[in-house]
Amino acid sequence: MCADMATELSNATDKASTVASKAAKVGSELQALAADMQSEADKEQKAFGKVGDSVASDLMQATKVWAGELEHAAEDLLVSGTTLESTVGKASALSGKNFSKSSQFNSAEQLVANIEEGVTATQDKVKEASKLLGLATRGNGTTGRKAEYYPLMYFVNKSYVDMPTTWVATGTSKPYLDPQLSARTPVTCRL
Repeated sequence: MCADMATELSNATDKASTVASKAAKVGSELQALAADMQSEADKEQKAFGKVGDSVASDLMQATKVWAGELEHAAEDLLVSGTTLESTVGKASALSGKNFSKSSQFNSAEQLVANIEEGVTATQDKVKEASKLLGLATRGNGTTGRKAEYYPLMYFVNKSYVDMPTTWVATGTSKPYLDPQLSARTPVTCRL
């Protein structure tokens, strides 16, 4: 029974460390993406606001709101991962202890329960953050996506191809960044 507790504690801490590491990776990626999206949308909103393009400014405002949602999800995940890692640290303090003593055994049993609870909660947050990351980077990693996009004026009058253009259409559910495009401008809909 005592040897079982040592094994159980070791297995729980190994799993928790793996989940905490994944949380740190996904949380950091999501946080960086949110910061990029916020920065680019802010820059674009100012540029479109200067020329009186309220439609584009509104789209960039929606992008900034979405970036905030991503940032909060990333923060929640990072806190959950850090908390889980802290619990693993407490479990490490029990390593090599004599679990034949009731107090040591009870402490280890409680830590295993806390770790399992933390692992479940953090895994759920990793799944949610991964979904958000996928939603916010549709097209990321695919090849040839840049070739699909041409400025609208390319088809109308090529002498204005570098001029900003705005049009209103049904947008996607959330803005996203496509790093394959030359500018990291948030995209809100595709033709």
